[in-house]
Amino acid sequence: MEDVLIIAIIFGAIFGGRIVKLILDHRKELKELEISESSKLSQNEQDRLNLKIDELKQRVEILEKIVTDSKYQIDKEIASL
Repeated sequence: MEDVLIIAIIFGAIFGGRIVKLILDHRKELKELEISESSKLSQNEQDRLNLKIDELKQRVEILEKIVTDSKYQIDKEIASL
């Protein structure tokens, strides 16, 4: 009985370590996948925000052209009278 117990402990120590290593490696791979997915989402969000910034810059440029136009200035002066 004691011999069987000793053999079981030895096999458990040998194969148990490998099983624990497999489980930990699997968890590590899952975390790496989660991180890569979240960075992809962040990159997509960043691209969307950059497009929005470009659109807003174009709108500001148009508004600056309107405000600095001499006809706009004259219309404003007439309206204030």
